[in-house]
Amino acid sequence: DIAADTSQIAFHVEAGIDGKAADYDVASRLSYLLWNTMPDESLFAAAEKGELRTAEGRERAARRMIEDAPRARQALDQFFDEWLRFDRVINAVKANRYTEFTPELAAAMAEETRVLLHHLVWTDKNFMDALTADYSFLTSELASLYELPAPQGQFEMVRFPEGTRRAGLLGQGTFLASTAGPTDTSPTARGIFIRERLLCQHVPPPPPGVITTLPDPIADQPPKGRRQLMNEHWENPTCASCHRLMDPIGFGFEHFDAIGRWRDQEMIQVPR
Repeated sequence: DIAADTSQIAFHVEAGIDGKAADYDVASRLSYLLWNTMPDESLFAAAEKGELRTAEGRERAARRMIEDAPRARQALDQFFDEWLRFDRVINAVKANRYTEFTPELAAAMAEETRVLLHHLVWTDKNFMDALTADYSFLTSELASLYELPAPQGQFEMVRFPEGTRRAGLLGQGTFLASTAGPTDTSPTARGIFIRERLLCQHVPPPPPGVITTLPDPIADQPPKGRRQLMNEHWENPTCASCHRLMDPIGFGFEHFDAIGRWRDQEMIQVPR
């Protein structure tokens, strides 16, 4: 469950801090994570007694803080918004081929993700369901996009039928649409997101002067698919070292188009 998961966080303490100072450092980190403000008297007292040195003590403190719903909800909402970059889907612009992608649908995508996370936190679920959930909270528009049964109301839980090829956050439009361009998917952007946002790794930016855009189609040559075009990045030694970290992950999502809709074939731009 969420509080138990929080208790297992390996808090990074600044170098040179130990003893009581480290206890207070953990209290501050816990408080700013769950409340977005400084510790209260109870948390300071727990730090003073050394209770935050154990997983049990951190879990006890986290559960108490989460029960303070107004403060915890506001802080966690802000954390989720920044962690998963809801602004990227809300501000995304798509080409005319994606007529379904309206500002209302983009907002619904972000809210779908937010409601799933609320469900996990406030009903004491296992947070791993964020990646494996075989259900989501949909509107009729989202259900239509995902080819799932429509709910009777707004953001009601919908269980996925057997064989549905979606699960958790990575099957939602928030991730799939925000990590794609206006016309095409971006295996690189999807791979970076997973590396940095979920695996807490750092992917260095491209070297200065490197062209990061894919080549335009050539009129006298057959059109190329996304994987064929991106092979040029793999073949360039300057690009390959980083692209080999990102692209294989992103290609695992190529069955989802630039707005998160399932596709069996890629739409290729034909040069004129």
